[in-house]
Amino acid sequence: MLHPHEIITNIIITLTTPVSTTGEPIPSNGILKKKLNYVFDMEKFEEERDAIFGRNFHPPDGFLRNSVNNISITVECKSGLDEDITNLRDQLRFYSKNENFKNVFIQGEERNEILIVCTNKCFNSVLNVVTDVQIAKNLIIWRVKKTYEDKFIIRKVYGTHIDEELDELMEQGVSVSPPYNLLLLTPNISMTSLIGTLGMRITANFIQSELEIDKFISNQNDVIIPYQKIKKAIEHLFILVQEIGELEGEKIIFKKRPNFSLILKKIEFIYGLKKVELYDFLREKSLTEETIEEFQRKRAPQRRINYWTSNNN
Repeated sequence: MLHPHEIITNIIITLTTPVSTTGEPIPSNGILKKKLNYVFDMEKFEEERDAIFGRNFHPPDGFLRNSVNNISITVECKSGLDEDITNLRDQLRFYSKNENFKNVFIQGEERNEILIVCTNKCFNSVLNVVTDVQIAKNLIIWRVKKTYEDKFIIRKVYGTHIDEELDELMEQGVSVSPPYNLLLLTPNISMTSLIGTLGMRITANFIQSELEIDKFISNQNDVIIPYQKIKKAIEHLFILVQEIGELEGEKIIFKKRPNFSLILKKIEFIYGLKKVELYDFLREKSLTEETIEEFQRKRAPQRRINYWTSNNN
């Protein structure tokens, strides 16, 4: 199950990037790009990450650019837990004032504004921070509401965009269906989601006897994270889901008679793990049906949080 933060990030990419994930087209594909020339641009973020943000500061979840109107938008996604907005005030000040950030990402006389995209669950908390913080940048809030299983409405609920056409469109709201089972490979994707997503995509190639890793990665049209991170995730995948096959140098060698139901069960299990739990299994270099069932029995029931609705909205 995807975390709401990952879903929101995917929504932004879905709105601004004309891509289709392997095996699953995206409805509402690139609507803000097609209509208003906004594109998702994170090319420099990994290259400049340490120099600009340091080791303890995460980059924004997205950066949109409209070269026609000379506008850029720094995007921060918030999903609902209190700790998710703890550093929001510092983040907003950083994006507004840090000279290194502005020199690298703001091009020439480009007009930049800051956009926060949030669920209903944390809208009031986000609004409190935004109205309290004192920055010179234009600040906007979009709110995401889930309509049914894979459909979302995203609408502007605070502020006014520099771009009048964008402001009018988002005032009305747009409907979007981000990839739900095959996650976009975004900069801040968790390792568990990355392993699970790559597992789903790799198993779609079972018709072949082998698969070159470089060729597989180059065929993923939505990759905006470093090659080495994908390679490491593939290595982790084959430690935990050995039923797929094995790695031989730069190739994946598929098993002749794979157990598809067990492979799917393991991949879905990996999606739901926390980071510390994932690395516990990796240290053991094993993941079996028995360990999955034992883990699920012992795991304490989790309190359900409805990120997409609240009593106040």
